[in-house]
Amino acid sequence: MSDLNIQRVLGLALLVVLPGCANLSTPAIPDDGIGLRGIVSPRGDRWALQHCYSRKLSLLSDPQQLLAPLYADRAPLPGLPVYAELEVSDDDEVRRMLLLGGDVAACRAELDGVELRAAGADPDWEADLQKGILEVRDQSRLLRLRFKVEEASSTGRYERRWHGRITAPGMPEQRVELGVRGGGCEDLSGIWYGLEAFMTLNDDTYRGCARYGDWTKEALAGHYLSELVTDKGMVRSVELTLTSDGLASLRDEYQERGVTERSGRWRLMPSGKLMLHLLQRDGRNEQHLRLFSRRLDGTLVLEGEGPEFEPYGLRLAPADNVGEGVGAAVGASVGAAPRRE
Repeated sequence: MSDLNIQRVLGLALLVVLPGCANLSTPAIPDDGIGLRGIVSPRGDRWALQHCYSRKLSLLSDPQQLLAPLYADRAPLPGLPVYAELEVSDDDEVRRMLLLGGDVAACRAELDGVELRAAGADPDWEADLQKGILEVRDQSRLLRLRFKVEEASSTGRYERRWHGRITAPGMPEQRVELGVRGGGCEDLSGIWYGLEAFMTLNDDTYRGCARYGDWTKEALAGHYLSELVTDKGMVRSVELTLTSDGLASLRDEYQERGVTERSGRWRLMPSGKLMLHLLQRDGRNEQHLRLFSRRLDGTLVLEGEGPEFEPYGLRLAPADNVGEGVGAAVGASVGAAPRRE
């Protein structure tokens, strides 16, 4: 079989994961640290972090000067906000920088389900770790492979390593090894990463940067509120609760109809929209699908037809947006808004 045909077969047929090794350990923020992401800017002798998909603001200290020099090198102008991913202590002291660079649009890159992403530009390659699977893409060769991998013992050069292989009758064995280490790395666009990556695929060597991912579940989990108030007082209150393990509950208290409680599951669609699959209503089986778009301030807006929320539609604001000094600015996003055609 020619090299070209082998490459085509590997790019298609071997997308099926073949037997390999055991599951990997998930790369994650250490248990004694808190992972945060958002837009950061200086505020006196501290740093203001505006959280992604929220109006929540955290004031951080940086006694080890981990953030300050990176910000100085990458802010378009002094004082302007820059996107950051970092680890802090319980008292909001910067412990470790994970990524710095870009603007608020970077909040959308949550890498849903991807535990670690490594990538480089020469050649153009990318590797994602997800539930014990390493998916490798080499755009220069239009090659895509998926390996079942295990974490190997670390060496002096790299803090963490994973390796795996693919075998199939009549085809050459495919081998991969991925390693990451701290120390800092910068891509061609000037984004700084806290991890450097090194990968070997058979006899080819790849270098690049790496970042942690899978921010979605923690970012979306929590309570969301909507209140419809008229001159007669509270007319309707809706509360949505999402858990990090994918469970959802929707409590709808209507002045004229009493309380309705629905439960089910949620997931984030590839489009970035939130889908609720509601399975029960007041303890009885009754299925509904509801789709929400997601605003950068964290507000969830019901899309399509939701007859139970006509004619106003439904806008749900994160609970941490309420009662934290944002005042009237929250009022518009918490209250149900008339539906626009």
